[in-house]
Order: sequence, then C-alpha cells, then structure tokens
Amino acid sequence: MKISFKIVILFFFLGTVSVSSQDISLLGKHLVNLESNISNKAYLKTSKKEKKGWQKKCLTVDSLKDLVELTNVFVSNYNSSTGNSLFHFPDIEYLGYCNALYNLSTLIDKEDLSFNQQELKQWVDQLHVFEEQEKGRLKMINELEEQRRDKERLQAVDSIRYYFDNNYIKIINGAKKGSFSSIVGSDLGDKFSVSMYFGENSQAYVTVDQDDVYQFFLYYTTNKDEKLAVLIEQEIVGIVSKNLDEGFKEGKKFDGNFSNNFIKIFDFQGQKFADTAKQPSIELGIQKKNYNVYFSVVEPLFK
Repeated sequence: MKISFKIVILFFFLGTVSVSSQDISLLGKHLVNLESNISNKAYLKTSKKEKKGWQKKCLTVDSLKDLVELTNVFVSNYNSSTGNSLFHFPDIEYLGYCNALYNLSTLIDKEDLSFNQQELKQWVDQLHVFEEQEKGRLKMINELEEQRRDKERLQAVDSIRYYFDNNYIKIINGAKKGSFSSIVGSDLGDKFSVSMYFGENSQAYVTVDQDDVYQFFLYYTTNKDEKLAVLIEQEIVGIVSKNLDEGFKEGKKFDGNFSNNFIKIFDFQGQKFADTAKQPSIELGIQKKNYNVYFSVVEPLFK
C-alpha cells in the first residue's frame, strides 16, 4: 500500500511540473475562439477553405511547437487577406505564447472582430488565467530546482568541511615552522604544489615573494553560486575559530575585490609589532567577480 501511494504521489508530482497536452489544447481552443470571432469578410476565399482543417488541428494540438505553427498559419492568412502586418510567433515558451497571443489580439482591427466588449474581456481574462497558472508552474519548478541545489550545496560543504578540518592544523603548523616545509610539494615555476587534498573544485598552492615570505593559497570554485560561497565561508570560519591560538582575533579590512567590500582577517593581536610579526596571519573572503572562496595563510614575517 505504501509503495502504491508513493507511485501515485510521484506521478502527481511529475504532472505538476510540466506543461501538459491538456494545457496546450486549452490554448489551442482559445486561439480558435479568437479566429472564429473574425468576420468572414476579413478572409480571402482560399483562407476560408483551409479554416475547418486548421480549427480541427488547433482543437487537438498537444505540443507548443505545433501550436506556434498553427498560430502563424492564422497570422499569415489574416495578413494576406487584410494587407495588415501582424508579427509571426517565434519558438517561445508557454508563458511567452500567452503574452504574445494577447498582444496579437490587440493588433487585429476592431472592425474585423465580432466579439462584443464583454466577450472580448472574458477572452482576455481567461488568457490571463492561463498565464497565472503557468507562472505558478514555473515557480514550483524554480522552487524544486532550488531545493535540489540546496541539497547539492550541503553535500559539497560536507566534503569541504571534512578535508579542510583534516588539513587546517597542518597548514598552520607549516606556517609556524617556516616556508610551509611540511606541506610544500613540487616546484611549479611561479609556485609550489601542496601535498594535501581539499576536495573537488579546489585549488591549493604556495608562493614565495621577493622578501622570501611564503604564503599558502586555497580557492574553492563555486560556479558563481553565492549561496554555496557563503556556506563554505561559514564552515571555514567555524573551523578556524575553534582552532585559534590564544591572542588571535577575528577582524576585517577593506578590499573592493570581495563581497561587502571586506575580507576577514585572523591574526595575533600583539602589543608590539614584533610579537604580531612572529605569528602567521589568515585571510578569508568571497571574491566579487565569481563568488569563489579565497583562503590564505601568510607565514610569520619574523622567522
């Protein structure tokens, strides 16, 4: 009984997130209603002969592509019969079609329409009902997609937490001992590889500047996903905060390259510069241009 119930729910769920052939057919009937209320004098004889076959196809249409083609047949016939120049429908989505059909109705000469004012209002109102239903469907799709992405984000953050938590102390100890000697790998020319893994979509390396100061860099690529970037940053803050040595505090400094124009800093708050310079410093932030997460550790200036 439980399995059957789940199957029914699944089919109902799938049916609510796609444009059904019934929805397309209703729009086809709505198009026929508009066409039927254009006076016969507005059509050439050749167009009138095709009318019944065209109407039959509209009443049974089950794909938006076919409905667009049928609509353009109607537009073409009306154009050639009246000398007007109504626009042709492109390959558009359901909601776009509803809007385009309404716009089309406003371009038809009023003298060619047999709708009275009340009937025309009812026709337009029903079209707006179709639009609202489609907006609801699209909203549901977006919500379901966001739920799926939230699940993927949490899975990604779980993996990042695992690897970062395992490696963080090694990074800090490498900085304290100088030159990150315990984690530095091969020389890549302008940087050094590191002998640790931080998970998918991560890049880690060590550089050395002209003053022989070594710096560890770690980037997490998020494919411009700001939500994911915020979650990653929060995880790293949590891990760093619980492992800070006495005297270290969290602060921030202005940097226009990062979200909110600030980058987080964790450094030693010594009374003298020499005390601070004997400790590593940490930077963390979300890059504005791509929402990648940036993490860095600079070795002590005084070794």
